[in-house]
Amino acid sequence: MLEKEALNKEENSRRKNFDATLYKNDYTLWTLKSQLSLAQSGQILGSLSIDETLIKEDEEMTKSALSTFRAKEKEIEKKQLEVKKRVQAELGSIQEETQHWV
Repeated sequence: MLEKEALNKEENSRRKNFDATLYKNDYTLWTLKSQLSLAQSGQILGSLSIDETLIKEDEEMTKSALSTFRAKEKEIEKKQLEVKKRVQAELGSIQEETQHWV
């Protein structure tokens, strides 16, 4: 039970970190889109290639973070399944022992 709680805490922590990363990336993307909009309206002069590169980098970081999160989520699910199997095996042996004594 403690192991499951620890896994749940770890999962919640990873979700919070992932949410924070997404929020940061969303904010950066919003900022860059705002700058792009201003540039297109003629209020900002200069090259946008740097901003476009930053947008692509942010998208790649978001995809990477999502991929990492999903991999960790699968790992947690796998550990939860292992714990469940161990608990069921232990419960089965306790039931057998109980029937033996009854």
